[in-house]
Amino acid sequence: MKIGEVFNPYNRFTGSFVPNSVMRSRSLTALDKLCLGRLMQFAGKNGECWPSQRVLAAELGVEKRQVRRCLGRLIERGFVRGRGRCYEFLWNSTYEAPLDGGAGGRNALRSFGEATK
Repeated sequence: MKIGEVFNPYNRFTGSFVPNSVMRSRSLTALDKLCLGRLMQFAGKNGECWPSQRVLAAELGVEKRQVRRCLGRLIERGFVRGRGRCYEFLWNSTYEAPLDGGAGGRNALRSFGEATK
């Protein structure tokens, strides 16, 4: 594959996963969502994760203070709980948001495609 060549991303990459209901949430910033997805990727079999704020900052391309604020919002809004340097995930009503809402999914892509014609 050459740089600039068209490709199909389906099943090609591994990485962080942010649930669609979280992506559509207006209670989190884009950085919050990205941070939550990265924390989820760090989670072990027991559901806990231990990334340092320094590592999160480096991987997200932001300063540690931004990561601290982001983690604070995730804790405040009930997505994670901090126990020392460990983070545990909490079930949040955002995860139960209907998937057939107006934003997101195939309808949003169709609307985008129609808008760009």
